[in-house]
Amino acid sequence: MKIAINYLYFGAMFLLIVLLSTSSILLKENLIGSRFFFLFYAIGQALLEVLFLAFLAFLIERTLGKKAFWIFIGCTFVFWILHLFDFMMDRVLDLSVWRALDIFVFSESFSNFLYLLDASGIPMMGWLFFFVLLAAIPFLGIGIYKLLNRKPANLQLEIYLQLFVCTFIALFFWDYSASKVISPDAYTAFEKSLPWKRTFLQPDTVHLALKASLKVPDIQITPPLSLEKKPNIILFIVESLREDFLTPDIAPHLSSFREKTTHADLTLSNANGTNLSWFSIFYSQPSFHWKTLNGGSPALKLFKDLGYTIRVYTAAQLGYYGLEETIFGKDKHLIDVYQEFHHSAGKEAWESDRDAVHALNKDLQISQGQLFIVFLDGTHFDYSFPKPAPFSPFASDALYFKAFYSQKNFSAIKNRYRNAVHYMDSLFGEFLGAVPADSIIAFTGDHGEEFFRTRAPLP
Repeated sequence: MKIAINYLYFGAMFLLIVLLSTSSILLKENLIGSRFFFLFYAIGQALLEVLFLAFLAFLIERTLGKKAFWIFIGCTFVFWILHLFDFMMDRVLDLSVWRALDIFVFSESFSNFLYLLDASGIPMMGWLFFFVLLAAIPFLGIGIYKLLNRKPANLQLEIYLQLFVCTFIALFFWDYSASKVISPDAYTAFEKSLPWKRTFLQPDTVHLALKASLKVPDIQITPPLSLEKKPNIILFIVESLREDFLTPDIAPHLSSFREKTTHADLTLSNANGTNLSWFSIFYSQPSFHWKTLNGGSPALKLFKDLGYTIRVYTAAQLGYYGLEETIFGKDKHLIDVYQEFHHSAGKEAWESDRDAVHALNKDLQISQGQLFIVFLDGTHFDYSFPKPAPFSPFASDALYFKAFYSQKNFSAIKNRYRNAVHYMDSLFGEFLGAVPADSIIAFTGDHGEEFFRTRAPLP
């Protein structure tokens, strides 16, 4: 019995998967050892995947007919695209495409998903066009399959199955021979580069068993009876801010402010995401409690009990993940004045930051007893600032999503970030010129920015 295979279509799929996996493995930075093991493993998994899909296509056509066959071919092309997106997600977010879909799509409510789309800065019509293109992907795959199906290869079924079984056994023994010696850290890094995101066997790792779930903290804050003075307090929380970019040439106002005031020599974030970091800032608790604690920040409740008026000025969207209720309580009852400066398509984040700071500056002369909270968003990806800008050449909006990066492009991405930090610093300089001398000022970022996890000196 012979099996007809469109070797051009499935061969191209095999080459694509191998190319993406190999590139991902070789582009891993600051890691030594184990690369050859994972390169061989990626090739083996790619071959098994393509052999299986090609054989399944043969069975579907033979048993279920042409209609089911073409639906399946469209689905295989979706697999092509998912492998491509997987490579991009690994490079940009250090996540597999499956994990990214789980975090940003499947685990989200529909309203949070819409928040995510809106926060991207891409117009909703642009997203609509994108989803229409996604729906067209299977039809494109069918067209490509037909174009490449001019002379299919006819292989003996027995030989085909032997190739599949032998590849599986070889991969298993290759895994068995190395699984005991691979570093768990290297495995964690390289497994995201594999087509299947795991091996048959995993290296030994330490697992800590807990007899019960973590106890939810019982937060009790007893305020003093009264305060003789209630100086105004201004808290700035800035998105994705790296401390090593607060230099005199990039952020002169913040650099000078830091040297003249009390500051931390080592700054650490509780988490690598906005919602988790904000939770830790306002609750003074580890971020893994963020879904178990809500009802409003204990610190803000304390300030309310002390007689403070709480004013919020935000360029960021606080509705995402229900943060408004988590931080400020139901119906934002802990806030007295709430001003949101929303940015979406047509308005950039730096403009919202400007509007928020200008509104803050107008209110700074209000009598004592005010707690001002300011959320700035321009330093969040994809780094927003007015043009022209002092640091050039800087990257275009889409440069982050290129598959390969030269040092020139990498420096341009950092220049884009430098420009965003520089503009945010200029707004802080305007604030320093308007704030009364007896005010208390607190300034912090919520988390950092990895820049592809590089540890090399900043260019």
